Amino acid sequence: MSGALSNAASYLPFTGTPLMVGEEKTRQVCLGILLGIRHFEEESATEFRRWAGDVPGEMFTRVLAEFRKGQLDKPSREKFAAYLDEYL
Repeated sequence: MSGALSNAASYLPFTGTPLMVGEEKTRQVCLGILLGIRHFEEESATEFRRWAGDVPGEMFTRVLAEFRKGQLDKPSREKFAAYLDEYL
């Protein structure tokens, strides 16, 4: 695992499941989680969305904050910020 990621970012947020992949793959996994949450929050018309209330937004914030803990160096933070700008 790249030195740019601390132990906090080398685990799938809130599960304790290790991600045995490189820095780029870790970013992609986190981005996929965030995109899924955002899509559910904005696009879902199911009964589940009504039940969820504001939980999707809260989880988006928590996942993003947890991932950012591992972004210790400026290039890593800037690269992930560019991902967010491009996809969200």
